Amino acid sequence: MMEEEEEEEEEEEEKEEEEEEEEVEEEEEEEEEEEEEEEEEEEEEEEEEEEEEEEEVEEEEEEEEEEEEEEEEEEVEEEEESWEKK
Repeated sequence: MMEEEEEEEEEEEEKEEEEEEEEVEEEEEEEEEEEEEEEEEEEEEEEEEEEEEEEEVEEEEEEEEEEEEEEEEEEVEEEEESWEKK
């Protein structure tokens, strides 16, 4: 009779240990998932920032081009005017 009780107790303990291990594993998995999500979010943010920077640079370049074109047009106009005067 005593042996049976001991066996049962042992089985109970084993079950409990297994459950604890499973819990710990689950927690670790959750933590890993969270970390991965955070990393993904960070990467996305970085990508967005890069895109924004690229857009800004493009805009600046376009503005510079426009300015140059305007200057050229002005020069051409001035030249034409000077020709007309002659």
